[in-house]
Amino acid sequence: MNLNSNFVVVLSHPEIAENIGSVARCMVVFGIQELRLVGIKPLTEDSRALITARSGEPILKSVKYFADVREAIADCNQAFGFTRRSRNKEQKLYDLPDLAAQFENTRTALVFGCESQGLTEWEILQMTHLARIPPTHSESSLNLSHAVAIALYALVNAPKKNETEEDEVSRQDRVTIEESQAALTEILDTMDRSGFLARGKKEISKRKKFRILWQRLHPTRGELNFLSGALHSLIKKVEP
Repeated sequence: MNLNSNFVVVLSHPEIAENIGSVARCMVVFGIQELRLVGIKPLTEDSRALITARSGEPILKSVKYFADVREAIADCNQAFGFTRRSRNKEQKLYDLPDLAAQFENTRTALVFGCESQGLTEWEILQMTHLARIPPTHSESSLNLSHAVAIALYALVNAPKKNETEEDEVSRQDRVTIEESQAALTEILDTMDRSGFLARGKKEISKRKKFRILWQRLHPTRGELNFLSGALHSLIKKVEP
């Protein structure tokens, strides 16, 4: 499998059609074929995105549309959300070179927010990693397509380690984000039934803190199965 086939690019609520086309053009340069668009109507035949796409037009013709970011990244093993800053001090924000250095060869979504506001707080909580492109001279933001191009260059050209049989087994044990989120929902439901999650603002705060904690764990399928078994055992003991 070509490594680049493991990448998908996700644009959430893009506001400028020309930027979508430019992103598709960047993707062609780096051998990335799958573009997913969130929260917008399907592109029409006269969309201005086609003007800037050029060689990326086939990507626009096969683009996939989703209602929200969670749906768009569900089948991936990890999702890198690009943002200028973290909204919570508990969330680790990687500089792009550092993230590229530890990149794992698994199905990966590169997620970018809209041009005017970036990723929302809710979208950031859906990511497995947060990344920023560190500026060298100014804190001014990059054009969307420029940010995508820099991210793709760094990740596609990240040093590839020689995989051992143990690495291959570990990679196959990675869960999809959908599976990970399902496990998190089960945990939160169990905590709710135990009375740990208070109603009102405290409940929201505790759920948010747990999501941030979960974001850092990256559990494998074996670990999720172990955790699920432990939860079911606890439920049997505390419920009549």
